[in-house]
Amino acid sequence: MLGFADNLTAWGYILSILSAILCVIYGLINWNKGKDSGEDYRRTVEWEREEIDMKEKLP
Repeated sequence: MLGFADNLTAWGYILSILSAILCVIYGLINWNKGKDSGEDYRRTVEWEREEIDMKEKLP
């Protein structure tokens, strides 16, 4: 089969190519999902303000 000495070697190549194709398809489907919402941004800003306040209180 395709000049391989063993069928398992051929299956390894075939499955590797199929897994790469499936990963690309999965990436295209989920391309823009999971973006940060406004609330996540607010939490980050609040955390940064708390950190700045803590640094100012240090001696």
